[in-house]
Amino acid sequence: MPIRRPARFLIAALALLVSAAAAQPLHLDPEVGHYVPRVSYLEDPGGGLHIEEVAGMRERFRQYTGTQPNFGYTRSAYWLAFDVETPHDDTESWYLQVFYPPLDRIEAFWQPQPGAAFVRLLQGDHLPFHAREIHEPEYYFPLALQPGQPRTVFLRVQTESSMTVPLALWSAHRLDEQRGTDHLVLGLFFGTLLALVLYNLLLCVSIRDINYLYYVAFVAVSGLAFFSYNGLAYQFLWPEAVAWNNRAPIVFALAALSFGAIFARNFLMIDRHSPRLDAALIAATIGAGLFGLLAIGVIDYFTSAHVFSAFGIAAAIAIVASGIVSWQHGYRPARWFLLAWSALLVGLIAYALRVLGALPGNFFTIYGIQVGSGLEMLLLSIALADRINVMKRETEEAHEIALAASRRAERELEDKVEERVGELNEVNRMLQGEISERRQAQEALFEMAHHDALTGLPNRLLLSDRFRIAAAQAARSKREIALLMMDLDGFKQVNDKLGHDIGDLLLVAVADSIQGTVRATDTIARFGGDEFIVLLNDLRDAEEATRVADQIILALAHPHYVGTHSLTITTSIGIALYPQDGSTLEALLKCADIAMYRAKEAGGHNYFFFLEGAQQQLSLPSVERE
Repeated sequence: MPIRRPARFLIAALALLVSAAAAQPLHLDPEVGHYVPRVSYLEDPGGGLHIEEVAGMRERFRQYTGTQPNFGYTRSAYWLAFDVETPHDDTESWYLQVFYPPLDRIEAFWQPQPGAAFVRLLQGDHLPFHAREIHEPEYYFPLALQPGQPRTVFLRVQTESSMTVPLALWSAHRLDEQRGTDHLVLGLFFGTLLALVLYNLLLCVSIRDINYLYYVAFVAVSGLAFFSYNGLAYQFLWPEAVAWNNRAPIVFALAALSFGAIFARNFLMIDRHSPRLDAALIAATIGAGLFGLLAIGVIDYFTSAHVFSAFGIAAAIAIVASGIVSWQHGYRPARWFLLAWSALLVGLIAYALRVLGALPGNFFTIYGIQVGSGLEMLLLSIALADRINVMKRETEEAHEIALAASRRAERELEDKVEERVGELNEVNRMLQGEISERRQAQEALFEMAHHDALTGLPNRLLLSDRFRIAAAQAARSKREIALLMMDLDGFKQVNDKLGHDIGDLLLVAVADSIQGTVRATDTIARFGGDEFIVLLNDLRDAEEATRVADQIILALAHPHYVGTHSLTITTSIGIALYPQDGSTLEALLKCADIAMYRAKEAGGHNYFFFLEGAQQQLSLPSVERE
């Protein structure tokens, strides 16, 4: 109790001091030239109050405790009021600045003389741009104040966007200086974005990496979103398009979110590490793009802004989580990616919490997303460059290893030759033996490098070589190639119940069964785990691929005798066709992988083609499924 009473007294005294300070008019000094007025406010839920009524209700106004008024999303009208007074000898012109371009309708009122009718000025983005007193993205109200006479300035604001009303009072000479600074900052920001777009577009054309194209689209659409959000697009691009200007920032912001998510997914290769995060980024890409289209004219601004805030927070968290997962898997460029998206995440969350009314309106919550976005786009460009360096370094290291191995082999051979000089017969005999051993070693190395150690089937390297040969033959003969990606259904349960040794023996038996279903000219490869690839070349049509898939399903459905166990296994097969689905092995593998997962989702023990016209499940042989 002895401690609480002085604390309460101190709080009450501070409240009285704040109240007394708020009641005093703001004295404007031309030498200072810039002020942030402390305002009081009155909510008008129905929006029907007139200035004469509001002027008589001043005692009902509540003092706003923050520096910049912010009331979140609301359909109410808000009245703001503050008192100002200029010196008796003041000849300076004063302007009231509202620096939040998305506001729909702002009305300023004051009385030139006590008892006179109120002067009314109207601005907002629901009016054509040329109707503004000063042709700037922000709103400026010239205040005709009588020197030495206190005046109350009233503002009525109503908007579908966030009810954020940042205010500033400027003298004419300070306003000219500030406008020059603002123009310079905006020019640097958008000039940087344009330079990033052009530079990375040239890299995209040169390197032909799809990640650069996604990045360019993300930066370009983000730039349009900021250009619209800052009111510059209204000034320079569509000064008469009132309705479109009101929706453009949200439409472009949702589009930027969509491109950002697809860029993150491809750059981080998250589908290899986390299917859940991959699905989240796909959902963010599709959802943000769909709502961006709807925001053009189907759903209102109020709804679309809330959707963007929710999508923005969720997608940013998913993207940062994907960066963390990729970094943990040893992907070095993910460090730059994480740093970039962390900068954007801070600004994006601050912006979203402000528009939802959870944070006050200030410079950081209003413009933090732009600062964070600028840093993010610059750091992402560095991440792309680091990605190229990593790939280049890996190639150089592989070349150096191969070169060192070759030189080491040459030195060994020279040493052996020198040691046997003078003993020609013995040398000849030993050399013949060494040559034979070396040939066997090379054959063994070739076998190890091109075949799976467990099943003896070709691996990805040998599959790639055979695909190039098959593709060249297909181009000459105008025939087709089919790539079948197989995943064994329920193989994990076999490993879990019977152990990995039985699982390995089952894989060998499955490999033998598959070999019995294809031609000698076709290629069967193992990709690791329980995934197999079948490359069928010289096909007349897709029906031949379906027949092979049917034969594989039938062959695997028969019992496999492994040790003392009789095991029945089924498979899910995805089929991609060359050249319809892709002209490279990587493209066909992706397509077949997608089709295989469709087969998995359909219950397994079946196959799907990648092409839209062939995604329907084809008829299966009458075999009992797992």
